[in-house]
Amino acid sequence: MQADELDLEYDEPDIETPEASPLGLGLSPSSSALPSSVKMPPKVRKRGRPKGLDVTVIGLPRKKTTKSKKPVAFIKKRASEKEKVMLKWILHDDSILDEVLSGRLVFEEDLKQREQIPHQITDKENVTVSRLKRYFASSGWQCLMEVLERIEKMQWDCAACSCDTDSGESVQCGACLDWYHLPCLGLSKAPKVKVWICRKCHLLHKNC
Repeated sequence: MQADELDLEYDEPDIETPEASPLGLGLSPSSSALPSSVKMPPKVRKRGRPKGLDVTVIGLPRKKTTKSKKPVAFIKKRASEKEKVMLKWILHDDSILDEVLSGRLVFEEDLKQREQIPHQITDKENVTVSRLKRYFASSGWQCLMEVLERIEKMQWDCAACSCDTDSGESVQCGACLDWYHLPCLGLSKAPKVKVWICRKCHLLHKNC
């Protein structure tokens, strides 16, 4: 019998093809062998500043901000810092100072310790008192002007010996604006520096 006369049916067996694994390992996602056979790298916590913050937009090294090694001269302070220092000279009360900086005006009755306002407030080369007018009510400002007029007529004493600075050669601290006799500092001549800072200001800055 010839082969073409035979009516044979051949059924191919159904062979299940495993689904492609997303990891390309021939394993299905549900395979129990996946966790044990594939080890993911551990997460490493980043430390330090991002690299981009160490350089500027043009790639130059960014300057690091560190605490100044010496006190800042009064004339180089920001306007807000100068105003705060001047108000503290005038008010002598931190609680009132906080209220004034928060928006309350200074009245005449707030100047209870007006006799203790230091001579520095009249240093026209470094201090601009007119900047403080916005902090005062009319009565408080008028009272302050009268006090300053009286202070200007008084002698400026050495911060070390409390004697008149006109009695000898003196030097001014650029930070607190106090004046000192050279002999009181143990000096025979004025320091050859652009801005001289007294020992008191150095100690205050160091302890801040």
